[in-house]
Amino acid sequence: MTWHLFLAHFVADYPLQPGWMARNKRRPHILIAHISIHFLVMLLLAGEARRLVWPYLLALALAHMLIDIGKNTVQRLRPDWVIGPYVVDQMMHYVTIVLTGAWIGQAVGPVALPFSSQAAILAAAYLAGTYVWFISERIFAHADESYRHEVQAQLWPRMGARAAMLTVMLWALFWSGGLSGNQASSPFLLVSVAASVPYVSGKHRQRALLTDLTVSLILAIFAGAAIWLL
Repeated sequence: MTWHLFLAHFVADYPLQPGWMARNKRRPHILIAHISIHFLVMLLLAGEARRLVWPYLLALALAHMLIDIGKNTVQRLRPDWVIGPYVVDQMMHYVTIVLTGAWIGQAVGPVALPFSSQAAILAAAYLAGTYVWFISERIFAHADESYRHEVQAQLWPRMGARAAMLTVMLWALFWSGGLSGNQASSPFLLVSVAASVPYVSGKHRQRALLTDLTVSLILAIFAGAAIWLL
């Protein structure tokens, strides 16, 4: 269940939280709408098990609201703090997700979910490597206006390149052993073509390439380890 909760968090906190919502979460009705989206996405990904686990998911949604209120308070008091509140906010969400998953496991036991934990891990890894990192990188580079402009301008090409890199790295981890040399080289040839597109121009192209390779590698290793430990 834990990996389904991580996937729900990535979906609800990133693509389903548009910029206007993120900027206006200090307003109670906007924050409630954001938390409601989290709760509904968790219910959806829980499938038929939602009848058993909805109280725990509601508790997690309320914990998410409290964490967001804390972040909003910090940002109001210290608007110059950007990276720190974002990192702490996400780490606290991750901790509550892990604790809620363990809580459900102890209180309810195994539940029938609509898709496997392996699929949830892979979906979460791809989402983290594409849209989640797009938002995160803009925050981490908030003081570098030139680089942030390129991140925004190359949104879709770089997300596609990271997805291609992650695919090749996961392929190398799980499926490369049984392929011949020519077969093994094909995905790397494809990814080299796909990855070259966003990095042939721009003032920060080398930084972007190194960043995307690093992020894709970390996610591939993490996803591979998580699947291996299932």
